[in-house]
Amino acid sequence: MRRVILVCGKRLSGKDWFIGQLVRLLGAVHFSPTTEFKRDVCRKYSLDYGRLQSERAYKEQHRHLLVSEFRASNERAPREYDERVVQLICAESGPRLILVDVRLRAQVEFYMRELLNRAECVLVRVRASDEVRARRGFAYTAGVDDEAAETDLDGARYDGTFENENARPAQTVVFIERLFVGYD
Repeated sequence: MRRVILVCGKRLSGKDWFIGQLVRLLGAVHFSPTTEFKRDVCRKYSLDYGRLQSERAYKEQHRHLLVSEFRASNERAPREYDERVVQLICAESGPRLILVDVRLRAQVEFYMRELLNRAECVLVRVRASDEVRARRGFAYTAGVDDEAAETDLDGARYDGTFENENARPAQTVVFIERLFVGYD
């Protein structure tokens, strides 16, 4: 059975770094409803998708647009991007470790329900202190950091929490091995 790790965390907690390490070190596959959503927003508003993915300043410049478009999209078709990701997961024939970034409890519930009997799903929180996040460029932004996409999974029941203060690549592997002890 496949393993699907639903990854959540605050802005600049290091979710992308954590996911990147697992892709690089373990050959995991990363599917992202957020990526699918951003591609659509970039097409709609003629934004540069590559810059949006790789340049923090460009992403922050368009953050309010992304938040408002996410809210509108979620009202219009709440599971559209998650459904795309489930299709990608079901079509995947490669590695058994699949990573999906999530932001809302409804997403977690959706993946758990849709992948029941097809994958072992766990929810992992990537966490960094406010001080570390500030060193990475975080500054609280009203209308962004108080939105559901940043707060809805606060206090959720996580299967594991990865402390990403000054983590090293090998720590991600050890964390995953401990999370899935006894899995073939």
